[in-house]
Amino acid sequence: QPVQNTLPVQVEIRDPDGRLRDDLSGTRIVENGVLVRGIKWPINAKNGKWTLAVKDAISGAEDQATWDVKK
Repeated sequence: QPVQNTLPVQVEIRDPDGRLRDDLSGTRIVENGVLVRGIKWPINAKNGKWTLAVKDAISGAEDQATWDVKK
């Protein structure tokens, strides 16, 4: 069940080469367990597997997801 609170999380997005994308990453605020954020995806984004990692700044809990970019 989502936490009914406002919490800071650290979001890291890495390209297929494993490089941190500072322009897409940073501290975000989760409200009531949900983070909703539109991303202006780079037109020159590399093909391959991208990774999103999220870490709760208070508890240290973390999770990640990957997806493939194909043009």
